[in-house]
Amino acid sequence: MWAGRRGVSRATASLILRGSDLVAGQTRLRVEKVIGELDYVPNNGTARLRGQKSRMIGAIIPNLVDSVLAEFVEGFEARLADTGHLEMFASSRDDPERQSDLIRRPGEHVVEGLILSPADGTDTELIEQLRRSGLPIVQAMRHVGAGLSDFAGADHDLGVGESICHLRDLGHRRIAYVALAGETSTRTEGLTSVADHMAEMGPDNAGVVEVPLAWDGSPQSAALLMQIQPRPTAAICFNDMLGLGLLSGFYDIGLPPGA
Repeated sequence: MWAGRRGVSRATASLILRGSDLVAGQTRLRVEKVIGELDYVPNNGTARLRGQKSRMIGAIIPNLVDSVLAEFVEGFEARLADTGHLEMFASSRDDPERQSDLIRRPGEHVVEGLILSPADGTDTELIEQLRRSGLPIVQAMRHVGAGLSDFAGADHDLGVGESICHLRDLGHRRIAYVALAGETSTRTEGLTSVADHMAEMGPDNAGVVEVPLAWDGSPQSAALLMQIQPRPTAAICFNDMLGLGLLSGFYDIGLPPGA
């Protein structure tokens, strides 16, 4: 092994490659310099055969369109870089069958854990199966099966409540909601929050428009809003992409916002 030829024991070199903090600073710097000179890349497959951890975390997200998910991915990667883990990302394209296939792949690579933002229509049995397998799992942004796993996501209720309060204070009394079509926890929570806060704060719930997630933000939402009678004077969108799509749609039908 190259370590022995450079005055470092195999055990010390192994500790450094695994990211251990048990090695003195000068020794670590000397070994890391040698690693760089040799372009050495540790073989994680060999490590797994020795019973060591893979230091790999899998993550499956429902799409590559939603800007919120893009920010989530960036944060996830940054955090893993701090801990010395590797990431394995994939998109389920909101397809439960593709999602199941992707979940089997991380298992083949012996990931240490899985972060899952469930596809539209995911059955709770999937989460139960993952729990029985012993694989640590965190559901993110979306969830299925309350309490079946750890969860990290946005506070949709707080965001909807503050949005309605702001529009009410501006004088709006008929407020509509633009939601993503599908059967997801975020859709359900958003619709529930809109109904609850409208009833609590006083504005009329003008109605809900549901559109699919698309790269253009589904600008047809503007024309659909204009079909609601009496017309809403304001709208809340589920996310930034739908908001931009709505603005684009208003220009398309000759109603530029603010004009």
